[in-house]
Amino acid sequence: MDVTRFLGLFNFPKEVICDKSTLTDRYGKIIISPLDKGIGVTIGNTIRRFLLSSVPGYAISAVKIEGLLHEFSPIEGAKEDYTDFIVALKQVRLKLNSEQDRKEVFISLKGEGEFKAGDLSKFDSDIVVFNPDLKLLTLNEDADLKIKLVITYGKGAVLAEDFQDKYQDGDQYSELGLIYIDSLYSPIRKANFEVETVRVKNEVKEKLIIEVETDGSISPVDAYRVVIEILKSYVRSISEIVVGDVVVSKVEGNVIEIREIIKKLSSSIEELNLSAKTYNTLKESGITRIYDLVSKHEEELKFRSFGKKSIDEVKKKLQEWGLSIGMTLPKEVVEEFEKNS
Repeated sequence: MDVTRFLGLFNFPKEVICDKSTLTDRYGKIIISPLDKGIGVTIGNTIRRFLLSSVPGYAISAVKIEGLLHEFSPIEGAKEDYTDFIVALKQVRLKLNSEQDRKEVFISLKGEGEFKAGDLSKFDSDIVVFNPDLKLLTLNEDADLKIKLVITYGKGAVLAEDFQDKYQDGDQYSELGLIYIDSLYSPIRKANFEVETVRVKNEVKEKLIIEVETDGSISPVDAYRVVIEILKSYVRSISEIVVGDVVVSKVEGNVIEIREIIKKLSSSIEELNLSAKTYNTLKESGITRIYDLVSKHEEELKFRSFGKKSIDEVKKKLQEWGLSIGMTLPKEVVEEFEKNS
């Protein structure tokens, strides 16, 4: 096949520029031009999706407070309870200078004061925190805590249940009192693109402008480079085609999908990180699992003190999990929950 013959019909970008006037350690505009008409949206949407889903980073994935065995315990000497502490830990944005894939950090807190995200680097200089003012705990004079945190490297969002499935009893990372938490690894805060029409030598072309905002743990330019390397690897892996028979196992794929749905729906509504008022109202109404929530229609959620604002909050949180109120669930999922009810 003569590759040069058909490639000659396309105009490829001459350069990719990061606008220096907009560039900071967290924000940048990347300009790709010129592109043939119609190509800008295709490339822009692909890069945006990979930015949001595939750029790796660090997150706190597990915590242990000496003497406490479950996440619903009060923390002696602290204003917050264990659940509040875990919610705060999920928001910490950090990285490890050593670039280790997994690290355990041991923290000792005694006496009155505030324990903030930025204090983590005092206990391990390898840690760099990008939202140092985030408050984790408010301590009084009786506080005497020994805390272990596990920091891991990954991509996307990983639910606590996935960690628990991975590290079963007897595994080197399984220990009494160690609580795995939902981990958001992505360092990308926002990724958008727009396409502008430009004229090049009397021809109508396109200019693609990509906006990238990160949490500071990676620069916008490096985030773009990571995505391009991932894309190149994918293209290389599918560049060769083999003619052969294809065996499709629909059953296996369906079983995996059902398991994932059941895992999500079995989670406590606490995992949705709802406001205290919304959470308490749902709990008092007997809704404790996410399944209890999605199996109801909107009309069934009109409790006292539970208005449109609360329902909209629930809808938004469920949408983040790929779920919705009153959604149609696979028969196998409903049967599984009814069997265990």
